[in-house]
Amino acid sequence: FEEGVVGLKPGDEKDIDVTFPEDYHADLAGKPVVFKIKVHEVKEPQAPVVDDEFAKDVSEFDTLDEFKKDLGDKLKERRQTQADRAYEDALMDQVVEALEVELPDAMVDYRAEQMVQDYAQRITSQGIPFEKYLEMTGQTMDRMKEQAKESAIKQIKYEMAMDAVAAAEGIVISDEELDAEYQSLADQYKMELDQVKALASAEDVRTTLLRRKAIDVVKDSAKVGKAKKPAAKKAAKETEDETAEEKPKKKAASKKRAETEQAPKTEE
Repeated sequence: FEEGVVGLKPGDEKDIDVTFPEDYHADLAGKPVVFKIKVHEVKEPQAPVVDDEFAKDVSEFDTLDEFKKDLGDKLKERRQTQADRAYEDALMDQVVEALEVELPDAMVDYRAEQMVQDYAQRITSQGIPFEKYLEMTGQTMDRMKEQAKESAIKQIKYEMAMDAVAAAEGIVISDEELDAEYQSLADQYKMELDQVKALASAEDVRTTLLRRKAIDVVKDSAKVGKAKKPAAKKAAKETEDETAEEKPKKKAASKKRAETEQAPKTEE
């Protein structure tokens, strides 16, 4: 199609014969079609002059220098966020690897199914029926669930490890912190506070905050470039025979001990 319109001028009309590839959408795959084309206008991109007027048009700044500085600051912030996330992910991978626990197949299957259902909901929200998506990608629900199991195992172990760290450190979430998180969610999703509270249970929100604080403990305990024992390893041991919903009951370990003896192993 693109090759067929090359050279046309405004007012030109043309029929373009196209045969769709065999791997195209099912009802058009391999079929010949005719596009009837009429050109109304032809445009070409023109790079703007990058000056103060350009800065005013594309930003809230009056000068190009101000715009460049703001752009540079945002790029640095984005790169720092990406680096922090990569560091945190690597740290959590080590914590998860140190967790010695056998997960019941039913627990893994249930979490994998949840993950696939969440993905299906996102696809559907974009206006694509999930059954159609499966057809277009040659996937099946069973295959997607099987592929999701590895991520499900990692997610469950991560949650158990963070719960163990939270229990070992004696982390608690105050009512003020809970209210602040509810307000943050309401602002983020532009919803009324009561609506958010109706959708997200206090227990779920507390658990999220506990795990977030546990991550901070692990990050604060880590020392880049020096190998140390994972903070969650000892505390997580007692979760071995419990489900993901059960909380470890071990007596809280002191902060000092977590920093000196249980800091996560990490390498620069």
